[in-house]
Amino acid sequence: MVNLMEYLVDDCQQFKDECIKNEQRATLTYFGLDLIIEKTGKIFGIEINGQYSGSKGIELAYGKDFVRENLLEKLASYGLPVTIYVNSKAEAETEIWAEGKQGIVVKDFGKLELQLSKDVLGTSDCSDQEYYHQLALLRKQELLDFVQRYKLLLDEKMGLIKTGQKPTAQFTKISQAEGIIFNNTHRRYKFDEGRFIVINPFHMEFIIGNKMLTSFMAPGFTDNYTLDNFSSSSFEKKQGIIKRKLKKYLRHNVDKIVFKPVGGSGGFGVCVFPIKQILGNNSRLKNSFFEMIESPKGFIDNPDLVQDINYLKSVKETVLLQPFIESKPFKSSLTGQPHYACIRYSVLVESQQSKIQLYHLGGYARLAKGPIGESNDKVANLAKGATAEPLAARDLNRIRTWANRIIPVFYRRLLRLGQKGFIAHPMNYVLMEKDFKKIYQQPWRWA
Repeated sequence: MVNLMEYLVDDCQQFKDECIKNEQRATLTYFGLDLIIEKTGKIFGIEINGQYSGSKGIELAYGKDFVRENLLEKLASYGLPVTIYVNSKAEAETEIWAEGKQGIVVKDFGKLELQLSKDVLGTSDCSDQEYYHQLALLRKQELLDFVQRYKLLLDEKMGLIKTGQKPTAQFTKISQAEGIIFNNTHRRYKFDEGRFIVINPFHMEFIIGNKMLTSFMAPGFTDNYTLDNFSSSSFEKKQGIIKRKLKKYLRHNVDKIVFKPVGGSGGFGVCVFPIKQILGNNSRLKNSFFEMIESPKGFIDNPDLVQDINYLKSVKETVLLQPFIESKPFKSSLTGQPHYACIRYSVLVESQQSKIQLYHLGGYARLAKGPIGESNDKVANLAKGATAEPLAARDLNRIRTWANRIIPVFYRRLLRLGQKGFIAHPMNYVLMEKDFKKIYQQPWRWA
């Protein structure tokens, strides 16, 4: 249960001033946008993916990963040293071409970690085997001292915020930074953003990782609702509001809904159901739907859907409910038939002194693996058999126009929340004016 008293703001003007100050920051953030182009040509945002949203589909669709190249070329253009951290030698080799661009260095984190450990131990030039032998000989206190010295050196070399240290004052121009850091290790390090421009700052990546929060904050995205989990008891608990949601969708000619994990990825646990399979003529949720959730194998012939339902039931996190937007048909170069599709479109967003600029990196269409009318599969995800196709110029132009209108609004809201006092559920911020006549939930709404 959220305690709103924790989020009360006594001095509304001071809070607003702080949010506006946060908008001044210099930042760079990479987004992978998942979009649907509906039959009428209207675009709906489905979700916003952060730093690790892949561009594999670009290479599959076009034969070349120009999204990655465009991104790194843009980073190099700022004239600052660019450091890309990766997890392994294999990953470093996939990025090695980037080092040919001015100022870009690719570092294998595992290799860096080992070398720093050797330096701290005084065995910089020895073999790995000798290093591990010397490490094993350390007594308990010596090992504790070694770990402490290693952490201090790692913090310094990587530009991390040291334990107990506060970030230095944030800059408003990218040119004021010491360099640019692109952390591709999947390790949630907190870099000193008063020294470096960090691609996808920590608090922004945190919000982006929660599909519910981004849907609240991004205009032009589908209407979402959350359940505690995917179970009949959860449906029973919130039956009233779910019925109202489903009726609303039907009134707007949406006849299917999607369930998926709030923090999910790869399309796993994404389930599509007809609303009439859930909502009965008596406006009550059907018992047959509850029974299907409990024992999907006894009701469903599609093994993929059975697997996704069981996966969704096993996930120990909030489940997202959203309307299923049917895409316009996309012709597959493999089958020659029309398929449903989801768009992945990548942008780099820059903020400096309250000015927000989008750099369009490129996109492609992910086609569901079965043609329309021949398959029940309406979820287009590469991890689940979708294929990648190039986008037509007309669709690209529509997407650019949509992104230029929607993403700066969303990004400005991200900037306002800042890092100071960041909370997991910003929609529950409450601001009270001194006369208690105005109460604001969702602080981004007032500017």
